[in-house]
Amino acid sequence: FFAYTRQEQGLDPSYTLTTLAFTNTGKEHLPKDFYEEALDLTQEAPINLMQFSLVEAERRLLAYPFIKEVTLEKMPPDTLL
Repeated sequence: FFAYTRQEQGLDPSYTLTTLAFTNTGKEHLPKDFYEEALDLTQEAPINLMQFSLVEAERRLLAYPFIKEVTLEKMPPDTLL
């Protein structure tokens, strides 16, 4: 049942990632554009939130030397925190 539901959500356009919400515990605040570019998020190539890999995204962000720790979370239907 859960696999079927996840598959259906992966095809549902209402699960398209449209919102980035973030908090910053460091002294410097990075602009939203930085995160969009680092995670390769564009309006031209929308990504389904259920198909978005949190592990890969965290790996990409941690590759930047000024980012020490990252925790990403999916908030259905369309938000990445």
